[in-house]
Amino acid sequence: MNYKIVIKFILLISWMTLIFCFSNQNADQSSGMSDGFIYRVSKVVLGEKYEKITNSKTYDTVVFVVRKSAHIFVYFVLSLIAFSFFYEFYNLDKKVIIFTIIFCFLYSITDEIHQYFIPGRSCEIRDILIDTISSSISACINYFIRKKIKKSS
Repeated sequence: MNYKIVIKFILLISWMTLIFCFSNQNADQSSGMSDGFIYRVSKVVLGEKYEKITNSKTYDTVVFVVRKSAHIFVYFVLSLIAFSFFYEFYNLDKKVIIFTIIFCFLYSITDEIHQYFIPGRSCEIRDILIDTISSSISACINYFIRKKIKKSS
């Protein structure tokens, strides 16, 4: 038995479960997590000025950026793990990029459909696009780094 494949599969399922757990939070829980992160970072960066921006358009923009950045991060990592898993079967064949992107795209769709059924959450096509673009960039970077490493060895 190839233990590398089993370990990578477990990592993949674990990361997908983490994404599912984030998506399973209702609107208040999800906003609380984003707001808590913004508060901690803003207090360090802005100090006392933080209180002035909380009821402004600037704050709404910051919340939007933080929430979309979370999508970018979790799907970038999902793509890294999925690529590593598919790499075990296809090595550096370009199919590994295609399978990784399709896998992440399909998971993003199921994730957004799941959110549709969570109170206060919604299914956003924009999020699917953000997730897929992030996954695609991650898969391409991973491919070219591995190709360069393989060439140099």
